[in-house]
This record gives sequence, C-alpha cells and structure tokens, in this order.
Amino acid sequence: MEFTSGGTEGFRLDEERYNIPDGNNMYGVVNDTISKKQIATKFHELGWSVRKSSWTDFEIECQWAELHIEGENEILFNGILDETKFEELGDLMVKLGFKYSIELYDDEQKLLRTISN
Repeated sequence: MEFTSGGTEGFRLDEERYNIPDGNNMYGVVNDTISKKQIATKFHELGWSVRKSSWTDFEIECQWAELHIEGENEILFNGILDETKFEELGDLMVKLGFKYSIELYDDEQKLLRTISN
C-alpha cells in the first residue's frame, strides 16, 4: 500500500471524547527488523488513519492517539494519547508482533509508566 501526505481514511483523533494532552506524552522504540512503512501498514489494517509526514516518516492516528513513526537506525515513536489507553497501545504492539518499549509522561514530562516486551 502507498501512503501520501494527504493520508488515508480511518480513525481520527476525538478530542471531545478522549483526554488528549497539548504536547507529546508518549515516546518509544520498536526493536525489530521491520520498516516504518510496514509498521504504518499494520496499524492501517486495524483501522488507524496513516499519512506520510516526510519522505521517510509516518503519522498514524486513531480516536485516542496521534503518533509519529520516525528514525533512521532505530524506529522511534512519539506523540499524544489519552493516558488511559497506554496499556491498550502496548497490547496492540504485542498483537502486531512488535518488540517494543514505550514510555508515558505527564504534562511536566515526568515519567509515569513504561511498558516493554
């Protein structure tokens, strides 16, 4: 599948229904031999919207998260999500077969939780 900067159909961020922070509160890394495009495709297959945010990077979005997939030597995640959905994101990463580590921060950038496998 080809993704463009215009994005695909799929879930969109719902700031009225979910508690979405103003700034990034989630950071992580995928430790697999998988491409950023393959990761974006797997999330798209779950109904998330996907758009290319640069020549090589992607933005994925659902009702409760907007995440960026970037990096060169390792695949990095960062973005915003409703903190009550943090474990659900971790469960999705496992379901998709990713080896990962993600961290959740509060508004003052204090580490709240970490999940990895």
